[in-house]
Amino acid sequence: MTPESCQPAATGRAVAAITIGDPLDPATEMGPLVSAAQCSHVMAHIARAEAEGARHGTFIPRP
Repeated sequence: MTPESCQPAATGRAVAAITIGDPLDPATEMGPLVSAAQCSHVMAHIARAEAEGARHGTFIPRP
């Protein structure tokens, strides 16, 4: 467990360590969502979590 005071920094380091890229590249750990509908679904989950009090340490806005 990470102490609450260290969580933002720890989360940022964990997210920065994820390799994002081409889903066909074996080095890729996280690829794109498959459709606009799936993206909307994920964004709705994020919005609901925020409405319920969740906070995110790192968020990359959609282009």
